[in-house]
Amino acid sequence: MNTQTFLNTLNNNRNKALSFYLPNGNKLGGDLHITEVMNAKIDSTDCGSNSHRFEETTIQLWKNEHSEKVATWTVDKALKILDKVGDIQPYMNESELFFEYGDSTIPTSRYSVKEVKNTDTEIGLDLYVKPPVCKPSMAEQGALACC
Repeated sequence: MNTQTFLNTLNNNRNKALSFYLPNGNKLGGDLHITEVMNAKIDSTDCGSNSHRFEETTIQLWKNEHSEKVATWTVDKALKILDKVGDIQPYMNESELFFEYGDSTIPTSRYSVKEVKNTDTEIGLDLYVKPPVCKPSMAEQGALACC
């Protein structure tokens, strides 16, 4: 999912709950916060000596494990934060979107959106971790172009 698709989904579904589901199906709960939004421009070289340029947006989620509070996340609450961020640092709309999360029991990982579950009352984001790929093996010449 790219950043603009995510923002459009939120803007088209105001007044709904916003939930994040980890790959094991557990819903992130507790005193959850959006702590940072990162825009990154990546210059990389793959194992076949091919250069790549792309952009990524990462929304960092953090849970205060020392708090008994349970944050209620709504689309409007998230948009209030994300709109402020966008005013300060414009989004790279076509960039791939990631969510970063970890806590004392879950190693920090970057998650992609596998599926958006849109019900009458909730936008639920099913998250998953993308495995690394060998980019040359995905091209016509296949793995022969790789190291």
